[in-house]
This record gives sequence, structure tokens and C-alpha cells, in this order.
Amino acid sequence: MQEESISWGDPWLESLDLEYHNIDPEFGLYYDLERQGYTTQITGIEQTKKAMETPPQNTRAKARATLMNYLSTHDIPCVVDWHQIYLPDREPFEMKDAFQIYETEVNDCLEQLELERNCADSIER
Repeated sequence: MQEESISWGDPWLESLDLEYHNIDPEFGLYYDLERQGYTTQITGIEQTKKAMETPPQNTRAKARATLMNYLSTHDIPCVVDWHQIYLPDREPFEMKDAFQIYETEVNDCLEQLELERNCADSIER
């Protein structure tokens, strides 16, 4: 930051932060830094795989994973970021508190999505 004379809010620094957290081994900044020897992995491969498949059960990641599993299983298009899931023709599903699991809200959303799916199936028949 000193070398480039930039602040924490600089868009370039923010984009680096996003690239660091990119989990694609070909494009993620972490993996590039690791290949160059600037960082080392502190968790085992199995631990990493488990973390990628099983979200923490005490954060909004649980809510995001539950909804994403349903949406992907039923081919429902969406856009996802850290604290919102955008679905067609409805308000975004908000998850602003990182330490809330949103269980009631997720169940309500899944019920609504299932009702809509069943209605659409009935109309098609």
C-alpha cells in the first residue's frame, strides 16, 4: 500500500482481496502466491475439501449452502454474493449478519420456492 500510495478503500486493493479468495486453482491469487513460494498451506487437502463441501454450521454460510443446494438441484437461476442471493422475480434473500444461520428465513424461502415449483408443474400438466 505504501509503495503504490493507496488506501484500504482503493478499488485495486479490493480487487486483489477478491482474487485472493478465488478458489479456482488456475486463477486464485492465493494459489499463485503459493506456487511462487510466498505462502504455505496450513490445512491438509482433506480438511480443505471438507470445508469446500460443508459450510460452518454457525454462520450464514449454512443458509447460503442450503439455498444453493436447492436452487442447483432444481435448476433455478440465481446470482450469489456474500450476503445476498438474487432470484428471478423476487426480492433478494438477505443475509447481512455473518454470524446468523437464518434457519426460519431459509425454511420460509424453500417452502415458497417449492409451492411455486408445484404450481408450475400443475400448470404444465
